[in-house]
Amino acid sequence: MLLFIITGAIWNIIRSPYFIEIASTKVNDIISREIDAEVQFRGFDVSLIPLRTSLYDVNINKFGELSVRVAQLDLSFSVWDLFKSHINISGIAISDGYVILNIKSESKKENKSFDLTKINAFDFYKTKISEKIPFDIKSVELNEIDLQVNEDVYNISRFVFKPYRYSYELMSEFRNLSYKGYEIALLKLDAEIDQKKIRLIDFKAITGSEEIGAFGEIDQNKKKTFKIQATYNGDFSLLKMPDILNCAKSENIININGNLEKISATSKGELVGVKSKYALIDKVNYVASYQNG
Repeated sequence: MLLFIITGAIWNIIRSPYFIEIASTKVNDIISREIDAEVQFRGFDVSLIPLRTSLYDVNINKFGELSVRVAQLDLSFSVWDLFKSHINISGIAISDGYVILNIKSESKKENKSFDLTKINAFDFYKTKISEKIPFDIKSVELNEIDLQVNEDVYNISRFVFKPYRYSYELMSEFRNLSYKGYEIALLKLDAEIDQKKIRLIDFKAITGSEEIGAFGEIDQNKKKTFKIQATYNGDFSLLKMPDILNCAKSENIININGNLEKISATSKGELVGVKSKYALIDKVNYVASYQNG
């Protein structure tokens, strides 16, 4: 009974306008100092279950580098951190708005040193990203965010990244993307990453008339050995070769194995309404294979 009374008293204090005003000022000061940016927000709320602080109508600006305007920013940290000089933020979630990042490109000399055989996705986050973040982040979530990186804009429906001690978890969904003349209505990628492997749990890309899906594994060794099963349903308009291959619809399963040096693939499927300058075929079932080297 005493525990309920104490909990209720703490809850009433936390929810009081006086505490919220103090906490709002504290969060603003500390976040501004940690990321060296101007932070403004109009609303502030504290939740115990789950334990988080929510900021509303948020504007964050760092001249020439970062601009953020979102309807809601959730920060996960202990309420007791508000009474310390440093807040240990463990989770960040932003919703409904935009983020603009201006990233300085590396010199051409630095780009020449890029070697895929030496890249490890697990180590890359720890050495290139994590060490530059002023907080010990356990979770990052973006919902309905327009992300602009230099001149490129990405519509993020959902993005969740959870770095654990021995693995990372990634769930993402993008909409209405443009890439080198291709219009992608939906791009989805769910994956798990550890020191040894990248596990592709679910990949999906949808254009107006085509859908590509895939799952599999990629080893983080020098050769980047991989085993992927992919599906393709559509009219092959992505190939942009209507004179050679075009069809009303198709269903295809492709198994791809190999590494950076050698690739083998097998495919089977059904093509309906095939049209090209070589033939007109109502329906065809096929089996094919490919191997280089």
